[in-house]
Amino acid sequence: MSLILPPVGTSHLLELVSPYAPDDLIAEICPRCFTGGRRHALSAAQLWRTHLLAVLTATHSLNLLVRQLPEQAAWRRFARLRHTLPSARMLHEFRQTVGVGGLRAINQHLVGRLLRRMGVQPHAVALMDATDLPAACSGFKKNSGAYTAAHAALGGRTLKTGQSRWFVGYKKHTLRLWLPTAHPSVTLVPLVSWLTPGNVAEGGLLRPSLHWCRRHLGWWPGIVVADMGYLSAPGKQAARENWQCAVVTKLRADMKLVPPYVTATRVECP
Repeated sequence: MSLILPPVGTSHLLELVSPYAPDDLIAEICPRCFTGGRRHALSAAQLWRTHLLAVLTATHSLNLLVRQLPEQAAWRRFARLRHTLPSARMLHEFRQTVGVGGLRAINQHLVGRLLRRMGVQPHAVALMDATDLPAACSGFKKNSGAYTAAHAALGGRTLKTGQSRWFVGYKKHTLRLWLPTAHPSVTLVPLVSWLTPGNVAEGGLLRPSLHWCRRHLGWWPGIVVADMGYLSAPGKQAARENWQCAVVTKLRADMKLVPPYVTATRVECP
C-alpha cells in the first residue's frame, strides 16, 4: 500500500516526517555544535530541524520563519523547541559551524537509508537537469572587467515566453533518482548537485556525478535521462563502457537514426 503524503505546510506532514529526522547522527557529526555566546540551549538537531521547516512549510525565508515560530506550535513541536527559540544569527552560526561537509553527510545518510529501504535496482532511472540561478549583480566593474557577483558568468537559458535568452549568474546541475510509485505523484530524490558559473558546459558533469554516487552511496543509476547538453560523445562512451550506464534523451526532429537503432522506440544494441 502506498502512502500519499499530506500537502506541504500542514501539521500532519510535519508529524509524519518528524520520526525520520536523524537526530542521533546529527549529534555524532556535531557533538558540540550548540549556539554561541550566552545561548547554549539549542542542540544541532534542533537547529537542523528548524532549517528543514523552510522546506516543509510555505515559508522559505529563514528570517521570516524565525519571526513566525512563536505563532506556530506545530513548527515548534517538529523542531522540538521549548522555551528558547532560535534567531537568524543562531541559524547562521550553525551553518558556519557544521559546514557544507556536515550537511552533505546528513543528506548522504538519508539518501542511503532510502535506497536500502526501497530496494532500488542497479538499472534504476535518474534524471539530470539544470536550474538557472540569476545573480544579484549590478554589471561589470570598471577596474576588473568582471561581474560584481563572485564567479558569475553570462549563461544561456531555455527559451521561454517573457524571458530573455541570456542571464548573468550560475547554474545548479542536479542528478535525481526517480522512484516509481503506485499513486500519480512523481518522487524525485536529489543525489548530487553541482553549482557552476552560467557559462560552464554541462557535458563534463555526468561522470563526476556517477563517481560521487559510487564513492558515497556504493551504487549508481543504470539509466540517466538528460538533455543534449550532457551527451558529449566522450562522456556517453565512458558512461556506457566504464559504468554500464545508458544515457538517453528525446530525439530531435532533425536527428537521423543509425544502426543498431531500428526505430525511435526500439533499440537493438549488444
